[in-house]
This record gives sequence, C-alpha cells and structure tokens, in this order.
Amino acid sequence: MHEQQAEPRRRLDRSLEKTVDAGRGLRVGVDETKARVRAAIDELMDAAELDADAKAVRASP
Repeated sequence: MHEQQAEPRRRLDRSLEKTVDAGRGLRVGVDETKARVRAAIDELMDAAELDADAKAVRASP
C-alpha cells in the first residue's frame, strides 16, 4: 500500500519540477524583454535629444 501512495507523490513532484522549470524560462524571457524595451527607450530618448538639438541649431541665427 505504501508504494501505491508514493507513485502519485512522485508524479506530483515531477509535475512541480516541470512547472518550476517553465517559470524560470518565463522569467528569463521577461528579463530579456525588459532589457530590450529599456534599450529601445534609451535609443528613442537619444534620438529625441538629437532632434531637439538639430531644431535648436536651425532656429539659432
């Protein structure tokens, strides 16, 4: 009887391990996406600053 109770526990443990592994994969994906978004924002901010500088130069006498 003890062996019959152990098998469901092993299946649950394996399922939990798979879920945790999947969660780790998602976390890595989220961190990579955040880094890409931050880099894109930095590029946009740099472009906006360059645009503002160019407009200021054109507007100056």
